[in-house]
Amino acid sequence: MERTDEILFLLYDQMKELSAELEVLPSKCLLAAAFIAYLSDATEDVRSSYMTKWMNLCNFSQFDFLRFMSTEKEKLHFQQYGLPAEQLSHENAVITLSVSPEVSLVTQNIIIYDSY
Repeated sequence: MERTDEILFLLYDQMKELSAELEVLPSKCLLAAAFIAYLSDATEDVRSSYMTKWMNLCNFSQFDFLRFMSTEKEKLHFQQYGLPAEQLSHENAVITLSVSPEVSLVTQNIIIYDSY
């Protein structure tokens, strides 16, 4: 019986965490969509400035566009084929694939991402 109580307690904790994440998911989606729609051609400084303003409006202390929209595996894949490791290049790749998923990303004449 003790083991059952322990499992139920763990499940309850996980449910609370998931509920909290689901509660903020629409705001995170809104921030990601705004980033793609309005900041895709902006400089790093402008992106940072607007994201700070928008995060304040959503009552977020932090929001990581890349962490929300991409995986570490995807980032490593891009780097493996020559995409610079810096954040701006990765953001631009994620934006490009979000807007046009059928596009191929090419660097140094090597296809690094092909949706086909």
